[in-house]
Amino acid sequence: MRQAILVSALATLYLSKQVKGAANDNARPYNVLCAILNVATATPDVDTTDYSAKISEELEMVRHLNMSVSDDGFFNQDFKTPNTDRDAKEPWKSNKAAWEKSKNLVEAGETKFHGIKITRKLASHERAVAAAIADETASTIQQLQKTLKSTKTTADVTAELNKAIYGANGALDKSGDTTFVTQSGAGCGGGGQGASKAGISLANDMVCLCSNTNGQNTACTGAAINSDLKYDTSANAATAFTKLREKCPMHINLKATAAGLRNAITSFIGTLKGSAKATQAGNTILGYADADTCNGGANAD
Repeated sequence: MRQAILVSALATLYLSKQVKGAANDNARPYNVLCAILNVATATPDVDTTDYSAKISEELEMVRHLNMSVSDDGFFNQDFKTPNTDRDAKEPWKSNKAAWEKSKNLVEAGETKFHGIKITRKLASHERAVAAAIADETASTIQQLQKTLKSTKTTADVTAELNKAIYGANGALDKSGDTTFVTQSGAGCGGGGQGASKAGISLANDMVCLCSNTNGQNTACTGAAINSDLKYDTSANAATAFTKLREKCPMHINLKATAAGLRNAITSFIGTLKGSAKATQAGNTILGYADADTCNGGANAD
């Protein structure tokens, strides 16, 4: 569900051309972009389990076990009384408090690990073997914990999806060039791959598909939205996107899932070259018309 997944699909519009036709000629690709928008703005389905915390809990119990079978020389030390020289050095510096807690719990004999009370064992070969196993287990858990990836939160995923919708800053840019690019029509594909900035945001591509010079294009929505569908400045493009978003067919999405995004992207790819016009044979075009140049306004209905 990362932003890169969605943008990689939108970036296939390296020759995306703004295309204009009769009312609703671009309804299908517009609706597909709306579907992607609906998925990307839904609440992400994120596993919020804090595995690091759970591992820490298990590690603490293993530490108690380790203390219960440690050799007498270590177990009988005074962990409570400060010892300046000893306590300033590792491993005492990092572990003294935990060792003291473990010893107290073992001596109390009431702590259970998976239903079994942790108590002090008498010296024996079995205790020595158990100590070695517990020590190795604790070390392995600590190493695995270091390699555990940090848990992604709902906010993390939402931030990445917002980048796919609005561009690198993750918010609708009404004056800069992170959501829309108006110079020479590059935001809509320009005259070819070299100049194309198509795919910088979903908002950008939706406005490219549905705008024209006078702002009254009907190819996406079936009827003009006043004269608001213009892509000549970032401010006007932002207005156009807001109006187009309001017209989107809405779907109920309780959660944004990876599967939902994959399905939306598959549908998007299926709309490329969708009109089977001659120019589309050699160019990757989103929309209806037979044109290989797009500047965000030149192709009128």
